[in-house]
This record gives sequence, C-alpha cells and structure tokens, in this order.
Amino acid sequence: MSNVEYWFPPPDYRFDGTGSELSIGTIIKHPSRPTANLVTLGSGSDHPSINLPEIRKHVEQDHVHCMMKETSLGARMSEALMNFFVFGGNVSNNISISRQKSVASESFDIEVHCYQASISHETLQAIIQLPRIQAYVQEIPLRTRPVYIISGLRVALNPFPTERTLGNSTKATIGGSIPASISFESKQMKIHGQTVRPGAIIGFSVHQIRVKKTGVVYAELYPNKAGFSTSPSETNSDDEEIECVPIGPIALKDDTWYEVDFEEQMVEGARYIDFDGGHGN
Repeated sequence: MSNVEYWFPPPDYRFDGTGSELSIGTIIKHPSRPTANLVTLGSGSDHPSINLPEIRKHVEQDHVHCMMKETSLGARMSEALMNFFVFGGNVSNNISISRQKSVASESFDIEVHCYQASISHETLQAIIQLPRIQAYVQEIPLRTRPVYIISGLRVALNPFPTERTLGNSTKATIGGSIPASISFESKQMKIHGQTVRPGAIIGFSVHQIRVKKTGVVYAELYPNKAGFSTSPSETNSDDEEIECVPIGPIALKDDTWYEVDFEEQMVEGARYIDFDGGHGN
C-alpha cells in the first residue's frame, strides 16, 4: 500500500491524524466526506484485535502546496426572448459565469505516512464483520455499498503561511442590430490567509473495500468467501468475494451511491483529486 496513486485534500487544516477523524485505519463512507467515519481502527481504538500493517514514514523536503481550480458556465439567451426585452432586429448575446478557487503556500517539509504492506485477508474479513460496517453496507435491501479505509497521510512538519483565494465573476454582453451594445461585468474576490501549524494534514489517501468486480484484475486483491454476510456461519462458496483497491477517478465514478464532481490536479508531483461538492446516503 506504500505506492499511493491519488491524494485528497482535507476539508481544512485543523486535522492532525491523532483523533478519530482523518487518522490512518479509519473506515469512512466516502472520501468526499472524510469526517463521516464509521469505525476507527489502529492503536488505542475499540477494536485492538484487528491487526493493521505497520506504518512507514518518510520525509519530503521543500514542498510547495499550490492548487488552482476554475469552473465556467456559458449561456446564450434565445433570440425570441431577447427581442421581448430589446426592440430591434437580430440580437446576439453572451453570458458567462466563472468561479475560481486557489490555494498557495510557501516552502515547507512534509512527512508521508503509508502502510508498508497490504491489508491481510484475515484483517479484511474482521473489518467487514464489524456490526457498524454490516449495518451500513446492508442498509439498502439486496444491495451492498463500499466503504473506504484511510491508508495514507501527508503531514506538515513545520509551520507555513498559506493563502486561500475564492472568486466569482459574471460577464454579460448584448449586441446586434440595435443602437449600441450593452456589457456588464461583476467580480468578487475573497482572500483568506493563515499559518498552518506543524502536524496538520495536507492530504490523505484511501482504499475502497467492496464486492469484487467480475473480470477485472487489480493490483491489490483480498478475496473473502464470507462476502458481506452477517456471520461466518452464513458463508458458502457461492458468496461474493471482497476486494480492497486503491482509489482513482474510475473507482469514484463507479461508486453510484455518491454523486460528486471532481477534478484531478498535480501538486508537486503528486496527483490530487479535488471534490467540487456532492451528496450521497
């Protein structure tokens, strides 16, 4: 599990991975809702008998955290509707709405935490037999849904200043065979600066625990004939197998329980998935 392909930014920088939220071994509903935890595993948890792999740590120096995102929406109003408001002949019009979001920081060092080995078959079986997990995945009759385990963290080692910018702009142009064209533009910008403390999480990774997809081979596979049954006595050779796989854009789109918009970004050589919002059960 040490080769993480994708990271997710935290909701904010107040998490340090030492509590029940955003800590390695926490089972969550979906990476877009990282604080919606179902069960916390690992040292000091309520399930000490579930053995997770050892955590490997390594330091990356002179890290700069910069992310930028822009969402645009363009539209054209129908000619009939425009002529209702503007007298004259043919009318051309354009309306565009855009939203910008960016995060920038100065250089700092980070420590990467990841499991140094794959989760064992026995551990995976113990996880899916937990009552809280069983209740969640079987909440809808005749269907099971996946859960996610936080499998890696990127942690700031020293304080660093960061600047978060949020902006919105609207631009409209109306022209054509009328005496003059009309243009309108509105911009709003909000800048928030803060100093991020040492130990703050700047990224986390997850693996998905789900029913094995037929005919697809993944890098990490943990079969379990128990499936998502409620007790080992109910198992048989025909039950569905379970797998634990690293998460990327394809797996997120396959999770139909959550409707989320996201985009991929490169941050200092690391691939991030940034959610634009969404909802699920």
